[in-house]
Amino acid sequence: MLTMPGEQDELVGGRYRFVRAIGKGGMGRVWLARDETLGRDVALKSVVYVDDSEASRALQRRRFIREAEVLANLRHAGIVVVHDVLKDLEPPVMVMEYVAGSSLQQLLRNEGPLSVPETVGIGLAIVDALTEVHDKEVVHRDLKPANILVAGARVVVVDFGIALVKGATQLTRTGAGPGSVSYMAPERLRGHRGEAPADLWSLGVILYELVEGRRPFTGEIEEAVMYAICHEDPEETERAGELAPVLAGLLAREPEARLTAEQARVGLAEIARQQRPRSASDSPPTPASSAVSLAALPTVTAVPGAGAAVPPQPRERTAPDVPAQVASRAEGDEPVLDARTLGGLPLVRLVPALTARWEAGERDDVHAALKRVGRDWPPAELVEVAHSLRYGKYPFLADNLMRYAGRLQRPAALAYLITLLRYASRDRDADEALVAAGKGRLRKELPDVEAALWARSGQVQGRAASHIDLDVGRMRDAADGRLQPSVRGAASRAQTGPDHDQSFVPFWFAVPTERQLVAEDLSPSVVACLAPGTWYLAVGPYEGGNATALIAQTQDGKRGLLWNTEGIQRG
Repeated sequence: MLTMPGEQDELVGGRYRFVRAIGKGGMGRVWLARDETLGRDVALKSVVYVDDSEASRALQRRRFIREAEVLANLRHAGIVVVHDVLKDLEPPVMVMEYVAGSSLQQLLRNEGPLSVPETVGIGLAIVDALTEVHDKEVVHRDLKPANILVAGARVVVVDFGIALVKGATQLTRTGAGPGSVSYMAPERLRGHRGEAPADLWSLGVILYELVEGRRPFTGEIEEAVMYAICHEDPEETERAGELAPVLAGLLAREPEARLTAEQARVGLAEIARQQRPRSASDSPPTPASSAVSLAALPTVTAVPGAGAAVPPQPRERTAPDVPAQVASRAEGDEPVLDARTLGGLPLVRLVPALTARWEAGERDDVHAALKRVGRDWPPAELVEVAHSLRYGKYPFLADNLMRYAGRLQRPAALAYLITLLRYASRDRDADEALVAAGKGRLRKELPDVEAALWARSGQVQGRAASHIDLDVGRMRDAADGRLQPSVRGAASRAQTGPDHDQSFVPFWFAVPTERQLVAEDLSPSVVACLAPGTWYLAVGPYEGGNATALIAQTQDGKRGLLWNTEGIQRG
């Protein structure tokens, strides 16, 4: 009979060596173990029998085996994977993937309520997992913060112990605790077994608790909570803001009036993209001049081993945005931002801190911080930071953050970041990260990134699914040197050959007379007016049809196409 191990090296099933206990509840225990055969960490879950009666044990055993069967038929990054069931042990043991993360319950206890963007990111991940669950005609029925793990890039739903499978015999859990009751839909409390809408209700309670730091229905005793769920409206929100309508839709008392998974996904994705970017200048744009003469691009020769372009001296300048193909400092060459200062800042304070450092002239520190954030922070938080930077005072910092993420995030985390960005229609940020991955990673790393991107097939839906082929192709193009990182929209497929692209080295230049920098999407919008006597950075060429232009960037990070290159002075 399996018991809590007394020795760390105890072997289970002749294959799994105990490491330590990692979880214990009223219905089961979980240990971390090492798979001696495959050399990987796994989680071992066993039943905790509630009493000694033979009938009760048999019921729990059947429920445990059912949970393993349910998980074995679900394939999704947001659902824990089961590897095996050791039925010959008493009680039986389920062998699952080890998810090295914290539950939402622990996250709330340790860090308090989350921001709206954080909550939206987690909500989108849970909705995506629920879509897979419901498509397989399974209802989880026990969604709560303790059953959702956050592990870096992943949000993982666990504990399908009382899941309802269509066509299968129902195995009802007895004695559900008050924690579970707080997340139960009204129809379940009235005695119905629960369908997919019941899971959406539970999701609404979870998201409410994440953003508000409290549950929508409370009471001093369990019966009072049950009455509130069935008869009262949820308590007013204070922090939810634009998330409030989605919460109200998920917490509709009647199942047929409740948001579906797809409606919830659309609502959450809309919140993620609802802020509009500010205009490129404070004054209304003027039409581009129709008298622009198109001159041939200046001939630029590659210099072996050349790094980032340096502006002429002694003119003082403001450090510009770092193009993806140039941002390649040695690890030891950049100043280090105090990790405790950065890591201790909540998301709402990080962007103001970066902005203040940039304005104080500590540009290298800002890039060091962006690199660390891009490398180490979870994708959901990166989406929020990039969003704040994009619509802040220095939007070009968002491009740099995405480039560092593209170069430095683990392949699985990068794929999840791209998924979140596509769901939120943040295509510019997704493209920046993909192009930087293609241009900035070692060739031997690219197959792993590509495999992670392809692995989303069948696991994501909507915009994220429709972009999978495009995402892989964009990274491949960038790796082959066929895509300029700053060209988007109609210009994103500029017909610059590999040889030409490889020979381009960014350079500083000045214009002899005032010139207009127009939008890269070929619209007539003027991004900036280039003035004589100021240095600008040329970051790439653009060729479209019979027209050529220079992709240029101002010192405050605005980028666009310079069609009139006649007479420009190179620094």
